[in-house]
Amino acid sequence: MEKEIREAYLFLREKNQTIPSETLQFMLDASLEKLKGFEICTLVSENLTHLGGRMGTEYTTTNYSKPFKSIQKAKEFAEKEYGNELKWVVTDKGLRTEDLGYVMYYINTK
Repeated sequence: MEKEIREAYLFLREKNQTIPSETLQFMLDASLEKLKGFEICTLVSENLTHLGGRMGTEYTTTNYSKPFKSIQKAKEFAEKEYGNELKWVVTDKGLRTEDLGYVMYYINTK
């Protein structure tokens, strides 16, 4: 989440010269301060519908990437969207589900 906040700050700084530097810096500082103390993670939904074709033609796309304040909330959101309880596997970056046929979920904590 911190990376995205910094990228948004840089984007605004480059693309919108009408916003005073002090305002942008305040927005950046306030956003980064708000992150402190939160367990931040990102739920990523990956579209797998383009797998299973000829070698070299398969690909995946990201349906969305959504930030959460807790891993539990991210799991609940994914399971509600999928419509069933999901089995989560621990990885070096966080958690992921098994290949669910048309979608796969990741919870990135690092």
